[in-house]
Amino acid sequence: MKALIQRLLGFAVGSFGAALLNLITIPVVTFFISPEEYGKTSMFMLAQTLLICIIYWGYDQALTREFYDYPRSDKLFATAISIPLVAAGIIIVMLVGFANPLAVFLFGSASYYKIVWAIAASIILMIFERFLFLFIRMENKAFEFSFFNILVKLSILVCTVLFLQVFPTNFVTVVYAMIFGQMLGDFLLTLRNLKLLCFSFKKN
Repeated sequence: MKALIQRLLGFAVGSFGAALLNLITIPVVTFFISPEEYGKTSMFMLAQTLLICIIYWGYDQALTREFYDYPRSDKLFATAISIPLVAAGIIIVMLVGFANPLAVFLFGSASYYKIVWAIAASIILMIFERFLFLFIRMENKAFEFSFFNILVKLSILVCTVLFLQVFPTNFVTVVYAMIFGQMLGDFLLTLRNLKLLCFSFKKN
């Protein structure tokens, strides 16, 4: 029972820490940019969230459901993530192909088409991040889960502050800072689990 409580607390630290950093990020961003610009940032995050929910197709939940019954967790990981990656490829092609009208719809101007490209690029990062975190959680690695959960959010916060100090204070800077911070955090997460990725996609 004691070990179970410690493990639950270990996972809770990461979730609470990530939520706290997200909470801190909001007033930091709104301090630098106007409400109108923050609204565009919110549209970026909303588009990310909606697209990623569609792309998962429930395979993230399938990974957790089958994790302890499937004989090879690495192959289960590869199977579960492959469909979302294929779906992401299709969505990315559509985003790039219709970048201008989507930029008008989301941000009010076709000049922001590169932000639509940024949404496309971030999708792949979010898929690997989601499935790696699920795998770590299912292996009951509470410390590693919490550490990287906080690291990714902290990386985004730090990059956001730095970018807004150096570049123009608008939503474009915030978007690029968020993606760069996510890339940095996810790179370290992927590097830590590189062996899993190599084994997962290796042929039998």
